[in-house]
Amino acid sequence: MDYHVGYHKGELLGWVATEDLNTKITAIDSQGNKFVTTIGDTRESVVRKGITTNLHCGFSFKNIIKDSLEGNFYSVTISNSSVCMATSIFCGAIEKWQDTFEKFQIPDRSDFSCQDKDVLDVFRVNSDLIAFKILMIRLRRGKRAYSSRGVFKGHEYSFMDKDWVFFQDFYTKNFIELSKILSVRSLWSVVDTFADFGDPLEKTCALAISNYMFQERFAQTVRAIYELVPLKEKKESKQIPYWGSMLSNRLLADDAYDVFMTRNIEILEYSPILKKTFGVIILNAICAKESIANMNIENSEHFNKAFKYYKSYFKSLVL
Repeated sequence: MDYHVGYHKGELLGWVATEDLNTKITAIDSQGNKFVTTIGDTRESVVRKGITTNLHCGFSFKNIIKDSLEGNFYSVTISNSSVCMATSIFCGAIEKWQDTFEKFQIPDRSDFSCQDKDVLDVFRVNSDLIAFKILMIRLRRGKRAYSSRGVFKGHEYSFMDKDWVFFQDFYTKNFIELSKILSVRSLWSVVDTFADFGDPLEKTCALAISNYMFQERFAQTVRAIYELVPLKEKKESKQIPYWGSMLSNRLLADDAYDVFMTRNIEILEYSPILKKTFGVIILNAICAKESIANMNIENSEHFNKAFKYYKSYFKSLVL
């Protein structure tokens, strides 16, 4: 059964291709509040497209959800006697809210007042997206506010365990929408939160992703030291030795990326949400001209073919 749920001009609305007038649409906000409506609104355009013959297939939460929807997430369930479908929706323009999320900071690292309220109170007085970032800041300061050299020491607080459970659940439920909004840098912060607070398997999976991100960061730091100039002729058939008797990739043909990707694909299966997060990060790396992965893709037909496979694989996983 086809359906559409969208956010338009401040309203949560949509349509369901069904003749069953008892079709119920339930929206649940981040605090667990439930809102219910039914189809019955006229949607001539949907009928004209041949999607359904029911002119009254539309629905809206106008006057049902009375607070502002901007920046909030809703879990939406569509159900009737024969079917039940679920999705999540973010209310707001992606680019606008991505910018808002990235700019929001609590710059004073010795300010722990953000940890004083229960998580539901944080979400009650902020948009969901900003509340999610506050939650991540609370957890980060709870884990490593004072020290990160050799040992983590944080500013622990009474809501920390509850925060982690809420954070994990919120991110998992709203992953599809969040993955469109959060930059790779912010996704890395999410991954590190799993590394700090997850169970042993989640910590291990998160560390694997974080190590990949650190490898990219450390490699990119060469830009602060050297101006790289391409060789007149690439050494495609050679592996370049470096410290510890190790060798670079061989551009002509090498299974290094296949081994790396396949091992991550297998091991990250222990945490499906982190596997999906890794997929979003890899897809961004493939598209970024300045990434280390793309350097290999652009200069090796072998790696170019390999990454086409992984691009297809991760697109099917995360979309």
